[in-house]
Amino acid sequence: MRVSVVNDKLIGERYNEEIIRMVCELLLSSVWLLFVVFWVETISVWLFLCLFYQDRAFYHWGDGVFADDPGQMIYMLSRSDRSVHTQT
Repeated sequence: MRVSVVNDKLIGERYNEEIIRMVCELLLSSVWLLFVVFWVETISVWLFLCLFYQDRAFYHWGDGVFADDPGQMIYMLSRSDRSVHTQT
């Protein structure tokens, strides 16, 4: 009977260690996934802003051409639409 009590205790300790290890792996993988998603979103926002403001260097200060100007928005959308069609 003493052997079965010791075996049950060892099995219980191993089971607890496995649960703790699985929880740690789950937390680490979740943190890693959040990091990757945040990194990808940051890169995509950075690329969008680069596309949005790339032609600002050609305008002189005081020309009155702003990024939220409807003409500028249409120009930016037409450029992004054209780049999608030319990548085939």
